[in-house]
Amino acid sequence: MAYNTSLKRPDTAHTSQTAASAQQQFYQTPDWEAPRGPIAKPKRSALDGLWPAKRSQDKETDLSRINTSASSIELGTASRPRPRPAFLATCSTRLDKLLPPQRKYVGLSRKRFLLFIVLPLLVLLLLVLPIALGVALGGKNKAKPLPIDTGGIWSGDLTYYAPGLGACGWTSGADDRIVAVSHLLFDAFQKDVTNTNQNPLCGKRIRVKRDFGGEKSVDVVVSDRCTGCDWTDLDVSPGVFGQLAKEEQGRVVAEWAWLDNVGQP
Repeated sequence: MAYNTSLKRPDTAHTSQTAASAQQQFYQTPDWEAPRGPIAKPKRSALDGLWPAKRSQDKETDLSRINTSASSIELGTASRPRPRPAFLATCSTRLDKLLPPQRKYVGLSRKRFLLFIVLPLLVLLLLVLPIALGVALGGKNKAKPLPIDTGGIWSGDLTYYAPGLGACGWTSGADDRIVAVSHLLFDAFQKDVTNTNQNPLCGKRIRVKRDFGGEKSVDVVVSDRCTGCDWTDLDVSPGVFGQLAKEEQGRVVAEWAWLDNVGQP
């Protein structure tokens, strides 16, 4: 058999060089993907040295949440937002009816109107209300049975006790015309806490009046303080009480007035 010797044999060196060049061009990394310079490490805070395990655990937890959310979206089982409680929904509906969100209020949106006008008014109301209540309640105590220009006519409970050595420093008997005024009234005039004998009310006269088989009155002298009496209550000796009520009654209502002027406490 004859062979054609005119055909040229392929250049194996050139072929291999071309293949290597093609392979090199195919796997060559583009310039914009190639890293330039050293890769910057994430900054670490001072807390990383204290709780490194917790921070890495938090990152793993975040990654697991992201993976779970992605898988839920793919499967169509993503959790829906929870509905608002019925109370909040009712309040929101009533607020929308009272103040529609699309309207303007004093040139402001509803959110700014509530934030800059309604909220300061509520805070001011909370501050003023206790003061107003204090003034109103304090006004009730303005009318005290003070012996100033005889102080007017007062009404209170009338009781009796067994007299003895009183707060004014003298001893009284069951038939003496003495009276123990309220400790609130007595202490209002007490200047020397250690010596109640010098109280300006001691020795001042009071006229007690009551309808007992006809209108009757008895003049008594302050000699003691009654710890269980309110501002206008009086505690007298048994002899005085017997002239204005039956002793077995124990407690009655009577009117009284100062006969002497003491002045301001």
